[in-house]
Amino acid sequence: MAKSKDKGEVFFSRGIAYNYIVVIDAGSSGSRIHIYHYPATNDVAKLEELHNKGDHLAHDENDPLSKWTTFPRVSKSGNKWHKKINPGMSSFANNPQDIGKEHIKKLVKYAEEIIPKAQIPRTPVFVYATGGLRLLENSQSHAILSNACEYIQKETKFFLPDCASHLKVIDGATEGLFGWLGLNYLIGGIEDPQSHSHGKDHSTYGFLDMGGASMQIAFVPNATEIEENKAELYRIALASLDGTQDRMYDIYSKSFLGAGVNEARKTYLKSLTTVNKDGDIEDPCAPVGLKHSEIVKRDLQKVDVEEEDERDDDEDEDDDDDDDDDLEDDDDDDEDDEEEDQDDEKNDKSDKGDKRPKKDDKENKNKSDKKIEDTKDDSDKSGDQSDKLPPNANTKSYIGTGNYEACRKQISPILSSIKNSGSPDFDFEINHFVGVSEYFDTPDKGFSLGGSFDYDSLNTKVEQFCGSKWDSINPEEYPQLSKENLELLCFKSSYLLGVVDEGFQFPQLADKPSPADGEVNDKVDNNNLTTYLDPLQSAEDINGVEFSWTLGPALLYAAGELSMHKRSEHNGIQLNSGSSSWQYGGEVNGYTRPELRRQDLDDDDDEASWGEYFDEHSHRLYGSIIFLLILVVAVYLLLGRQRRKLILQSLVSRFKNFPAKGGQYSLVSGPTRRNPSPQPEDFELQDVEDGFDIASDDEEANVRGQSPHVEV
Repeated sequence: MAKSKDKGEVFFSRGIAYNYIVVIDAGSSGSRIHIYHYPATNDVAKLEELHNKGDHLAHDENDPLSKWTTFPRVSKSGNKWHKKINPGMSSFANNPQDIGKEHIKKLVKYAEEIIPKAQIPRTPVFVYATGGLRLLENSQSHAILSNACEYIQKETKFFLPDCASHLKVIDGATEGLFGWLGLNYLIGGIEDPQSHSHGKDHSTYGFLDMGGASMQIAFVPNATEIEENKAELYRIALASLDGTQDRMYDIYSKSFLGAGVNEARKTYLKSLTTVNKDGDIEDPCAPVGLKHSEIVKRDLQKVDVEEEDERDDDEDEDDDDDDDDDLEDDDDDDEDDEEEDQDDEKNDKSDKGDKRPKKDDKENKNKSDKKIEDTKDDSDKSGDQSDKLPPNANTKSYIGTGNYEACRKQISPILSSIKNSGSPDFDFEINHFVGVSEYFDTPDKGFSLGGSFDYDSLNTKVEQFCGSKWDSINPEEYPQLSKENLELLCFKSSYLLGVVDEGFQFPQLADKPSPADGEVNDKVDNNNLTTYLDPLQSAEDINGVEFSWTLGPALLYAAGELSMHKRSEHNGIQLNSGSSSWQYGGEVNGYTRPELRRQDLDDDDDEASWGEYFDEHSHRLYGSIIFLLILVVAVYLLLGRQRRKLILQSLVSRFKNFPAKGGQYSLVSGPTRRNPSPQPEDFELQDVEDGFDIASDDEEANVRGQSPHVEV
């Protein structure tokens, strides 16, 4: 259950309501719900007036974006407002009818605890499947999403007018665009381009994301590359509050299947196994003497490391205050729930997919279709799991040699899909990238080198770690890593260095180009980013806000509410510059968010008032109850033995004469009497002093039957 302090507000400021939106990231291992809100955008003039006057309500100290007025201020106002439950929606492939009561119910229950009651009927819910549903047949994924939509529409009061646009499977390129949009919104490159000018009329940052089975890249190329690659680019239009400062970007977005860290390791293990099939296999990407076993299919031509659990159990410390929640919770946002793309044919039919008409991608298409789904996770668990062997599997034993040079050489062939992708060329005078997920987790948690990507420093530390004897490595020096992830640190960090240096060929920090004309050195304090002008940085928080790609669609929806009011011409994502179709820019078919009803608002105020009262005064209430109990016991003891006996006899008599079901009075066996005659024991208290006046049953009934008089 969400704590009362996390409860959202109905109003942003005087007379301006909040608009809420719910985005559910449905990954393979679980679903995570994110709740955002922003000031109602119909009151633009009043909103700007409050900001210009410096109204204290309009400037939230917990919201680092509070000074922004160009675009809707979409945020969580400093609250966590996310929850993850397991397993993923794809686990309902054979019983889609249960998805509502066994999965969706838990998510919407959490949202109902956060969002004010008056706001729920006007709060849209979106479910974007980014993981396991991509692997299912179209009929299976459709059945799951249809049943989920039906449950939300029938069993909740949330706003969901159109199932097809609110619940869908998205491909990796679209997810990359959402990530790019959320990243640049938080950094400020969209809101304030003048402060983020890199030269050549460029003010945005590239987005890099590495998960378990794939990695993604999204960036705005320079003008020359845009002209040469128009057919391969997406276009994002973002409506501004007043319709005079709209933004339009041509973006390249691609997902590389098989290039995620877990899938890369599987490919790596396969290459080792084919060289030496018998005995302990030498593993150059593991510390010296580290012995580990992997479950391998008996067909050695198709090595596949089985994973028991696709979550990193060592990274839950940021949500300790939710341990008593009734939801199955993994609140580590570093693990983005296996949301990587599967750019397969079935997604290409409905979305853009990868339209690149180049030979390399065509040749790799069939191979890509066979890749397993991304786990987007830190923990490709190693160790002997022979007790869970499938019938066609066995284990292979490996022993670490810590040969860093051989390790990098063995990894090199895995990077071919990145090197030969044929993407638009980088212009590092203006293209500055921010990496999330594995780009941050491995350098930061393994070597305290998150932030500016210092290739030389990281390379030196990785080489030293890999060359160390496993027995000499002290796990206490790596408190953020579990034993399993510590065993994988050599491979993960070596692979990451290969991706950056050999795959994307980023310049090393010492070799970064000089600033272009007009470039601003926009150094930012108090977060994981040092200076945005490094070729590559990694981050977990952006401007103090924990990053999630779900911010992207929430921002597009918020801006879309403006375009419906004719303030802006376009809003959303366009498949390419020649397309006339815009997606994810708001409601379809003319649907609009319902207005805030006064009736719901009054009910919500009453409920909130009582809830706030008990939250604030619960300790007083409990104290009063305990005091009264002590007082009753004390008075009872002071009555004396004879009086206590008389009171006890009276209570027993009343219990025996308590009305039974059907109008009968006796609760004991034997004949019952509808109108019992008085018994001597009923009058035993007549000798008690006047201080103990006992009302008759009839008098009590009369009192209970009286209705209170209410002045209208």
